[in-house]
Amino acid sequence: MAAELNEDESTLELLQNHDSYDDSENPPPSHSNQQQWDYTPSSAKRITRRIQFFVYRIIVRILGELLPSFITAWLLPESGVAPLPTPKIHPTSWLDGLRGLAALSVIVYHWLGFSWSGTDVGYGLSESHHSVMQLPILRVLYSGILDVSLFFVISGYALSVRPVKQMMGSEEQVSRLIQSFSSSIFRRFFRLYVPAWASTIPSFLWIWLDLDRPTGRWMKWGFVGHGSYAKAVANLHSPIYDHLATNSTALPAPLRRDHAARAVFSTEFAKWFNENIRSVTILEGSWPRQKYENNYNHPMWTIPIEYRASLLLFLVQIAVCRFRPVARMSITALLMLFSLYVDHFEMILFLGGFFFAQLEPYLCILEHRWRHNRPVWTVYIIFTILVLVTGLHLASTPMWQPNATPGYIWLSAHIPSCFVREPVWFWPSVGSLLIVHAIGRLQSIQNILTSPKVQYLGQISFSIYLLHYFTEVVVGTEVLYDFGRATSNLDRHNVALFWLGQGITLSCILVLVVWLGDIWCRFVDTPSVTLAKWVETSLLVRKLL
Repeated sequence: MAAELNEDESTLELLQNHDSYDDSENPPPSHSNQQQWDYTPSSAKRITRRIQFFVYRIIVRILGELLPSFITAWLLPESGVAPLPTPKIHPTSWLDGLRGLAALSVIVYHWLGFSWSGTDVGYGLSESHHSVMQLPILRVLYSGILDVSLFFVISGYALSVRPVKQMMGSEEQVSRLIQSFSSSIFRRFFRLYVPAWASTIPSFLWIWLDLDRPTGRWMKWGFVGHGSYAKAVANLHSPIYDHLATNSTALPAPLRRDHAARAVFSTEFAKWFNENIRSVTILEGSWPRQKYENNYNHPMWTIPIEYRASLLLFLVQIAVCRFRPVARMSITALLMLFSLYVDHFEMILFLGGFFFAQLEPYLCILEHRWRHNRPVWTVYIIFTILVLVTGLHLASTPMWQPNATPGYIWLSAHIPSCFVREPVWFWPSVGSLLIVHAIGRLQSIQNILTSPKVQYLGQISFSIYLLHYFTEVVVGTEVLYDFGRATSNLDRHNVALFWLGQGITLSCILVLVVWLGDIWCRFVDTPSVTLAKWVETSLLVRKLL
């Protein structure tokens, strides 16, 4: 009886204290409906917090993917987004850095070409062309011919480093070289064309949706300049682009398209598909280059030329892989002369990269000996610097009337007569070979090209090369137009305002292109390499696996 009374008193005390009871810390041991009522607030809080945390993680992940990888690693380390892997520094890493700087130079060149008449004109051609930026060597900062030439030399060099090491190795390594060539040739198509074709999709949608029709600030895709600040201030255009703008038959098909009404999707898709398929027709020869220009991404004209030259380079390497070094280098030099004779400058550059890769081990041996002889080493360094300066001067050859430009009249008169299809490319091509050779011997410049920031540019160089033109057309002209409209009423011919507008717009473009290039490298460029490896592995004979 006493036990029952004690139990009743305990129950009464529990009920009296129920209002002050915190169910989140220690829920009551009751099994009644009241217990479920007490659990509801805490359960709702836990569910709400989980939903909030889940949404937060999704937002952070999306932001992490959409921001450049180095910013994500700094601001949102909890996003779980893997940054671009830091490139390992090896003896030829400077080639990647040089490629990154050349890609930036292409951006500058195409942007200035939209709005500045001096882009392709040398210093002193006429009284109106005396800008400091047109001086030799300084023109290298925005020389499109030099940039493309450097791309070809670097590609030839990079594709030859590993094969040359195997050629100079044992008989077993030479035997493995054939298997390596099989992999390189197969993967080369995926490496070049998958990112390139993907880069045409934004412009295809832009044209099909006719998104520029509401503003009418620039012409339909391609060479723009009519809506730029140059027209608002001084109506300055590059002579080459003026010809394209005034001669409608010289414009790519999308520019000539009547866009009074939006194009039918199937029709525009067929054009886009044919343009991309046509870019793989590498058996018709590489010039004139207009044959390979893609109406949906102008810089893509270099892709089929690079692909074709890569295949020919692999063929040459297979043919000479078992030869003695002297015979191999002699044949390479003769093929360079033959390429000059048949007017294929791209093969001169690719084979030049192959020649440098073969020459590298012997130059390293000589340099190691010369370092112990100070006078000889000093003369060697001075000679190398002179080679670099000469290369920079040759690379500064202007595209527009070099035969009337001071400093290039004599050079223009001594272009080989067999180099007839694009004679203006001759001296910049020679200059690019001299530049690559000289940088390969100057450790101080290599240290700059192997710095982390420059290596990062090299890592995303292909991505920014493919994306920069569309970005300049869609975003750059819009910013420049608004700046020009805001300032042209102040002084229509104010040169300072012109360059201020150029600087502001170019800065915006560079930031945006690097941003997009980082994303493109992670989502398109790198996966294309993985795709090529997966397809190759899937198709291999079992015995080779």
